[in-house]
Amino acid sequence: DLQFAANAMIATKEEVIYILDNENSRILRLNPADSFEPVVIGEVPEEHEPDLSNFFITEGGTIYVTDFHQRKVLAIRPGDEDFTEVLKCPGALRPTAVLVQDRSLYV
Repeated sequence: DLQFAANAMIATKEEVIYILDNENSRILRLNPADSFEPVVIGEVPEEHEPDLSNFFITEGGTIYVTDFHQRKVLAIRPGDEDFTEVLKCPGALRPTAVLVQDRSLYV
């Protein structure tokens, strides 16, 4: 049984639900057409001490997630197994939300 604590959720137009599980530092996918069992899409290793606070999914399936504690924006692309860092906020700035529009990243 997969346990999680939802911090944020997104539903796509295909009725797939993505869940930001901050307690376990991961993104889950729930596709009711396939199964009601959530599937882990990506997980940030605990040694990075992540504090995932918000996320966004592009139409192409790339998931961007903010890491408030580390002051980073991470991304995982379809088929990838690990998140990659796409932005480190300068100075004391911390990302609280993320949006991608017209190939531009807004934090």
